[in-house]
Amino acid sequence: MGALHGGILCDIADAAMGMPFASTLTPEESFTTVELKINFFRPIWQAELKVEGTVVQRG
Repeated sequence: MGALHGGILCDIADAAMGMPFASTLTPEESFTTVELKINFFRPIWQAELKVEGTVVQRG
């Protein structure tokens, strides 16, 4: 249909949150996403997507 599937956008957002947090872990720690909710405002037809994440508070 010409639009990017919403699951891909959700995965990119999850990675943008998870990778910065993963950089704070010690070798014996791990993490997983327990809950994730996303709202779509409009379809993406053609765009270059860039995500950026920063740890504001760990825990």
